[in-house]
Amino acid sequence: MNAKDILTNVETKHKRVSPYIRECANVFHDNERELFTRAETTNLLTEEVDITESIAGEVIAELVSDIVDPVVQIVDRGAPFVQEN
Repeated sequence: MNAKDILTNVETKHKRVSPYIRECANVFHDNERELFTRAETTNLLTEEVDITESIAGEVIAELVSDIVDPVVQIVDRGAPFVQEN
């Protein structure tokens, strides 16, 4: 894949996901110290923010990979859990 395609893909993902980052982060802030399975997290965001499961999955990935935001994902016995730290 060439650099232009990679940059286009990242820009497209950013445009698709960025409108929901803050609102989804607020859902985690409202549920501080609660631990959710990845599936529960996806369901919570689809209900609270009214987004699709696909977008919720992308938003979760962005939030847990962002070292500035205190949303973390841990794995226990092969199952991913997400929490506001």
